[in-house]
Amino acid sequence: MNVQILAVKCPSCGNTSNLGGKELQYGYQFTCPHCQTTSVLIIDKQLYTPKLGEHVCITCGRIAVPNARFCQCGASLVRRCNHPDCLKEFPVDHNICDFCGWPQDISPTSDKGLDFIVQKAINSLYDLNISVRKTALSEISRIGPKASVAIPVIANLYRKSNDFEEKYLFIMTLDDLGGLAEIIEILSSESDEDLLELVRNSL
Repeated sequence: MNVQILAVKCPSCGNTSNLGGKELQYGYQFTCPHCQTTSVLIIDKQLYTPKLGEHVCITCGRIAVPNARFCQCGASLVRRCNHPDCLKEFPVDHNICDFCGWPQDISPTSDKGLDFIVQKAINSLYDLNISVRKTALSEISRIGPKASVAIPVIANLYRKSNDFEEKYLFIMTLDDLGGLAEIIEILSSESDEDLLELVRNSL
């Protein structure tokens, strides 16, 4: 890359000065020693792909050395996940938590956060691992009626399941969500007497 160094000229009095100034994001601030006019020199932004371990400081725009925890400007290069069930540290220039996948611009307690949790749990109901599906059902049950958007999905997956425990959890989750009509419809066509008896004793 060719670099041309030019004298910094004051836009007010025209005085040429090469005195260093205050470093700003993507530029430098200079104060003319003659007329005291403050001006800013903007440096052309260039695309840069960080190497392995390097991260961009979101405060000043510097590329930090690999695995550094703080930038030269003093800003932290790591952030803690704002989801209370995670709270792990990951690079500050990542908006999605590296560990739990939570978007850092969404509060877990907001309506948008709740919608995200419910949708993530619904997606997990299609996982091939039954333990993942059971964890998702538990999360949806915990949320309760506010996760009612999951009712038709759960009712549909119940009809496709052959696992006794999972089918029972489907019904219990529907009950937690207020899906009484779906429960009645499901039980009307269920032939497993042991499951029916367990559900009657639980509801």
